[in-house]
Order: sequence, then structure tokens, then C-alpha cells
Amino acid sequence: LVLTPNSSTTNPIKKNVGDLIPLDIAINPGNNLVTFVRFQIKYDPTKVIPAITSPFSPNTVAFPLIVEGPVSNTDTIAASVSVGSDPTKTIQKPTTVGTLNFKAIGGTGNTPTQITFTTLTQVLSAGPSEQASENVLSSTTPAIITINDPSGTPSASITPEPTGNSTTLEINLLLHGIGAAGDNPH
Repeated sequence: LVLTPNSSTTNPIKKNVGDLIPLDIAINPGNNLVTFVRFQIKYDPTKVIPAITSPFSPNTVAFPLIVEGPVSNTDTIAASVSVGSDPTKTIQKPTTVGTLNFKAIGGTGNTPTQITFTTLTQVLSAGPSEQASENVLSSTTPAIITINDPSGTPSASITPEPTGNSTTLEINLLLHGIGAAGDNPH
């Protein structure tokens, strides 16, 4: 399973705070006959949150049956999809499982944030050499995202340095009614 568009630490997805971040979950079944995908995605909730309107949009052409979800927790989102009971509908070529929709809410500075698959992620196959509940998932690829916060506070504060030239200001304060001061001396 791969989160696309493809990204890396040297070539992250670049977004700004407030931007929507659509990520496709793509599957390459290899020699498997994929019938079911369960995924759990982990993210940093101080940097991104699932979009409120549709955090996950399944590819209902390839996976017409939504078995579960999407279910969101503080820092995870999960769902399960299936091709259904028709064995001729198995996934045999690279296919999009669906689209995750996040919103950028916090800047990442120099350290990109990652959206990753957890160990609860599972892919089942109807291939002749697989068992019914055998997880045939071989690898996952995360999304690596840099989020710019144009309204954020600068990382270093600027303090003016003295220039060496100084001005001295002397004030003589004469208070009314005290001694021979003010407009009415006593």
C-alpha cells in the first residue's frame, strides 16, 4: 500500500496551513487476488486533521462494499473495504483503494510530518496459495508532508543592538506649590 502523491524526506508534499491534503491509498497486488483492505492511518493531530466533510472516499468501482468506517480517533483514521462476494472482481492490477482527505492545521518547520500505515493494516487475497485470513501485505509507503505556516511566529526574535551613539535627556521637574516652582511660587 502506498500513499500518493509519492513523497520522500528530500521531496515532501508541500502545503500551507489551511490547505486540504488529498492522499490516495494505492495498492499493487503483485501476484495476489486482493479481496479486502483494512487500513489504519496514523498522523500528528497538531499538524493535520481529517477533513470534516469526507475523511475517506472509497473507490466504489473497485471496492463497492464498505465493511467498516471510516472511524477517526485522536491521531488515527481507519476503514475496511471489500470487493464483495464476486470472485471475478478481485484486484489484480495497481488500483486506488480510495482517497484520504486531511486539512493542514499546523506548520512543520524544518521537520516534515508523516502520515503512516499502522500494524493493524491488512490486505486479504483469494489466491490459491493464501489462507482465508492471511495478511498478504508486503510493504507500506507513508506520505511525508511539509506544512508552511505563513502567519506563524518567527523562530528567532529580533532584538535591536545599541549603535554606540547615545542621547542624554535631562528633565528638570518643577512641581506647582512646592518651593519656588511652578506658575505660582510661594
